[in-house]
Amino acid sequence: MGKLFLVRHGAYERLGWSRRDEYLTETGIAQVRQAAALLLSKEVTGDWQLLSSQAPRAVESANIIGNALNVQPVVSDRVWRAGDSPSMITGNLVDFAADALREKGAEYDFNRPLAIVSHLPLLACAAGDPRMSIENGAVLEYDPDVWRHPAC
Repeated sequence: MGKLFLVRHGAYERLGWSRRDEYLTETGIAQVRQAAALLLSKEVTGDWQLLSSQAPRAVESANIIGNALNVQPVVSDRVWRAGDSPSMITGNLVDFAADALREKGAEYDFNRPLAIVSHLPLLACAAGDPRMSIENGAVLEYDPDVWRHPAC
């Protein structure tokens, strides 16, 4: 099975009243570039797949990562928005990611690496502690033995 990685979006600022007005800061862009370099350094087999939350800061992050990995991100409006609870995920994260990709007309190849650009609640649960603080631009390798759903 291909490896699955979770990436927290870069640092951002809100330039308007809504979440649609959020953009990565220079620091956030640098964080995401470092995350992309880390993903490129991973020993994986096959071309990358990339899935992103629909939040502008995640999409901007995914586009930077996608350029580095030479892949177009698939943006999911299904979940992984800020404020969503990881408990919304039924089953395991791999199956959930496959369903999200399929909804957008992409097929998840379980033999290829997948990176998901998302938000703190999902990454903290994937790391095994819903109270954990995870820095912007962090990259975590998904371990199904640590994933705590639905306890999160």
